[in-house]
Amino acid sequence: MTASQRIVLGLIVGFALRLGYAWHADKGGTIHSSNDHYETIALSLIERGEYAITPGIPTGWREPTHPLFIAGVYALAGGRHTMALLTLHCILSTATAWLILLIGRKLFTPNVAEAAFWGYLFYPAAVYYCGYFFRETLMSFLFTAFVYTSLFWPAAENHPKASFWALVSGLLAAAWALANSPNIPVAALAGIGLWFTAPPT
Repeated sequence: MTASQRIVLGLIVGFALRLGYAWHADKGGTIHSSNDHYETIALSLIERGEYAITPGIPTGWREPTHPLFIAGVYALAGGRHTMALLTLHCILSTATAWLILLIGRKLFTPNVAEAAFWGYLFYPAAVYYCGYFFRETLMSFLFTAFVYTSLFWPAAENHPKASFWALVSGLLAAAWALANSPNIPVAALAGIGLWFTAPPT
C-alpha cells in the first residue's frame, strides 16, 4: 500500500469513526442541547433574532463564532437538525487531520507529517468532540487552517496570490479568535509575527 493509499484509507476510517460516534451520541440521547449554551444562543438567533440564553436578555456570556456557526447550519438545514451539525463537525475534524498532514509535509519530513496525521486522526478527544455541540472541533479546524494558509502568503516576494492568502489567513484568525476570547491576543501576536517574517516589498 502506498503512502497516498494509506492516507485516503485513514481519512475514510477516521471520518467513519467520528460519524459513528456522533450518530450514537445523537440517537442515544446523550447530547445535551445546552452544551455551554452554544446551541441555546443559536436557536435564539433563529427563532427570535436575539443573541440570548434567556429570552429577552442579550448575553455576552459566549463568544460569537460557534453560536453563529450552529445557527448558519440550522438555517441551511431548515431547522434544528442535530445530525447535520454533527456530520459537519466530523467533516471538519477529518479535514483538520488532513491539514496537519499538509503542514507537516511543508515544515518537516513526510514521516513526521504522517505520524502527526495518524496521531490526530485517532486522538480520542478529537473523536469525542464530534458528538457534541462544543466549540473545540470548529476551533481546531480554524486554527489549523490559519496555520496552513499562513505558510503561503509570505513565501515569495511579490507573489501574485500573497494578498489573497493574507486575507484568508486573517479571516480564519479572526474567526478563531472570536470563538474563545483568550485567543484574541494570540491571533494578534501571530499576525504581527507573520508581518515581520514577510519578505520586503
